Amino acid sequence: MSDAILHVNSKAKIFFKFVRSGGGEDPKKLEFFLAHVEAGERDLPILRFWTKGIGNEGRKRLLVG
Repeated sequence: MSDAILHVNSKAKIFFKFVRSGGGEDPKKLEFFLAHVEAGERDLPILRFWTKGIGNEGRKRLLVG
């Protein structure tokens, strides 16, 4: 896998856990999160896709991994 794909996958994994903990509901927390994972507003659609576009098995693997 390329470094770019691994990097997006890591961000998606962290974003998934962040959203699961309720952080995605507060705009200030979301802005803080994006700054710390070196992501921006333009990255949100792909992060949300990875969070919502995977099935239950994929989610379980993300939470365990």
